[in-house]
Amino acid sequence: MRQLGEMKIYTHEEMLDRVLGIDTPARQRYEAAAKALYKKMAAKEARIAKRLKKNIAENLQGE
Repeated sequence: MRQLGEMKIYTHEEMLDRVLGIDTPARQRYEAAAKALYKKMAAKEARIAKRLKKNIAENLQGE
């Protein structure tokens, strides 16, 4: 935590600790949901990149 004038600045981890606690069932559910979302987003990005590469290759062959 940093002090900025009268305001206190907290990190994301510190806020999670305050709101969800440390090693609580709520925190574990939050972490699992965040990891699942990250994996879904990474898979979507990979599919988009694969489709883009395929389209580029098709366009180059058509020229």
